[in-house]
Amino acid sequence: MPNEKRKDVKSILIALSWEIWKERNSRVFRKIEAPSQGIIYRATEETWLWHAGGAKGLQCLLQNHHGSTTDNI
Repeated sequence: MPNEKRKDVKSILIALSWEIWKERNSRVFRKIEAPSQGIIYRATEETWLWHAGGAKGLQCLLQNHHGSTTDNI
């Protein structure tokens, strides 16, 4: 895997890990539980925000809501 894609995959894994950590805190401290799909959705949204904030390398790994890559936007 090329270094650029490896870095992008790591960024996505960090976003997913962060959302899992926040969900863990929500369950432990607030006794509020979200479904698994919600965690994945929030991680995806966070990754989109990173992309919008300038993380251009994520473009090849993200799909828009229509199922195509962001190259077509």
